[in-house]
Amino acid sequence: MLTIDMLTWDIRDRIVFQRIQNNTLPAHQAALLFDGKETLRGNRFYIGHWRDLPPTAPLGCVSSVFLCVVDEGVELNEAPDETYRNLILFTGSAVNLHNHIVSRLQAYNEWLERLRGEEDLQTLAALAAEKTGHPLAIVNSFFQCIAISETGDQCSETLRELRDDGKTNFDRARLMLPTEKGALNTERFFLDDGGIRLVDQVIRQGDKTTARILMDCPVDERDSIALGYLDDLTQAIRPRILTDQSLREFFTDALSMLISDIIDQRVTDPDEIEQRRTVIPDMVKGPQYHPIAFKFEKQAQPTPYNYIMGLLKEIFPRSSIAQYNNGLLVLAAKDDYYEELCFDRKRLMEVLEQFDGYAGVGSCTMYLTSLRPLYIQASAATRLGRVFCEDKNQRIFYYRDYSTYLIVDMAIESAVRQHKFGNITYLCQPGIMKVYHYDMSYGTDLIKTLRTYLKCGNNASACAQEMGVHRNTINYRINLIEDLLGYQINNFKTILQLGFSFMLLDYEEMYLGCEPVSTMGKLNMPTNWDLYISMSDKQ
Repeated sequence: MLTIDMLTWDIRDRIVFQRIQNNTLPAHQAALLFDGKETLRGNRFYIGHWRDLPPTAPLGCVSSVFLCVVDEGVELNEAPDETYRNLILFTGSAVNLHNHIVSRLQAYNEWLERLRGEEDLQTLAALAAEKTGHPLAIVNSFFQCIAISETGDQCSETLRELRDDGKTNFDRARLMLPTEKGALNTERFFLDDGGIRLVDQVIRQGDKTTARILMDCPVDERDSIALGYLDDLTQAIRPRILTDQSLREFFTDALSMLISDIIDQRVTDPDEIEQRRTVIPDMVKGPQYHPIAFKFEKQAQPTPYNYIMGLLKEIFPRSSIAQYNNGLLVLAAKDDYYEELCFDRKRLMEVLEQFDGYAGVGSCTMYLTSLRPLYIQASAATRLGRVFCEDKNQRIFYYRDYSTYLIVDMAIESAVRQHKFGNITYLCQPGIMKVYHYDMSYGTDLIKTLRTYLKCGNNASACAQEMGVHRNTINYRINLIEDLLGYQINNFKTILQLGFSFMLLDYEEMYLGCEPVSTMGKLNMPTNWDLYISMSDKQ
């Protein structure tokens, strides 16, 4: 955007008086010489002699700029009339001043034409760097470099990193996430990058950041010139950036809205879903897909989801990635329903460890209408896997490994909401609590024996080997257990009931933090049920 400094910088030594309402100017139509008879209008540069100024400026002319000259050696006895809001007095000739301003305006308009006519972002970055005198880069919403001008050794670390690695690191990306209130009303931020001031010019689509222009701009008197040309660059590339497929958040936003509408059941008609799906260029490509839910621990600074989305896109190249429910959702494509989902597991673990995140992989489907139950699966896998997985360093969980615990989840939710009791001990197979009480009374280890026996497929020898006792000891214990239960453990139905009962008790103890035996005789658990059964927690 045109500024007074752009027009007058090289003749600043001739300025004897200046009153500028705003250094950033609206578009001006022409530079005119006036002789006292000129009808003044706004959006003009009026150039003439100090003595030819009209008595006062018309009200409709407050946006015009008056560039006047005074005779050499003349001293002003008083300030010019305050009605001239944009006024600069120079020494010299009015004709010379007019020719200078016209020449600068012409050069500025030629610069604008070059910007508007150029499609290549790399060329635009070079043009802007030439005009501003500072290196700069155009970065997409994933903090990946789309175009960058030539950078010397004295440029900021951010621009060097964009030049060498093609993207910024996590810490720099997080610094570029404005957290102050009212940030959506601001498009320009200044960051300190190792002593070099970095300008972060944000380009948004609605309230979503789609791209940013990063420019080194050390503090000096020419700031306003560089920032004026940066504004022009922003206005020139904004329309093409918002439709550039490499800047994926424009499409991801539409995808996020579709996914949110499906999961929250605001849209259920398959035809409407398919119609919206076809107009999203970044939609998942493949006959089958797995939903993968990502959750991140809360941190003191905001999580840079766009930056993480760029990393996930490298791990799951055939995928759609959207933000949902304070996390990320990846729809990872594959060709065959029965094939295993392939991805760089080591790299994904590195990303999850870096950002303190967890991933839950849901079942496979080919229908977007199945997204709600599959998302609940994937999200539950993350939530339950963190509790029940024996490897506490694990961050990737599959729903297939925790599906029974989700059934327990739903059972306890039904018990609380429909039947008004929260003690899931009552849902266990009758008789199993007898075994618990027997252990407590006699100091035996029957519950552990029964668990291990079921885990080993009712194989007494395998159970004895795992527990480090003789096979006969296992047989004796099993006979005692069957006496307490009142039936034999020799059929599928009984084994299934006992196994499910242990999952109920594990859920109660490990997930809810309750001692199963101590809850007997109580209607509800000593815990905050709303925390565990609310749908927002489950998702």
